[in-house]
Amino acid sequence: FFCPAIMSPKNYHIMPDHPDVSATRILMLVAKIIQKLANLKPFGDEEEHMKALNPLFDKYAPEMKKFVENIA
Repeated sequence: FFCPAIMSPKNYHIMPDHPDVSATRILMLVAKIIQKLANLKPFGDEEEHMKALNPLFDKYAPEMKKFVENIA
């Protein structure tokens, strides 16, 4: 439930206005990273430019799995 608020902060009353195009792109990438981590699925060949972040998945996937198990 974090990703919709990250991608649309105005709709969730986090910001008074919609972010500009550059900030929207950054927020979309942040949401995408969080969603991939939540799904415990690293970036694949279809997202070659994002594969550099896969070491973060190796590092934080166990913590994310533990978090999900605790809240479920």
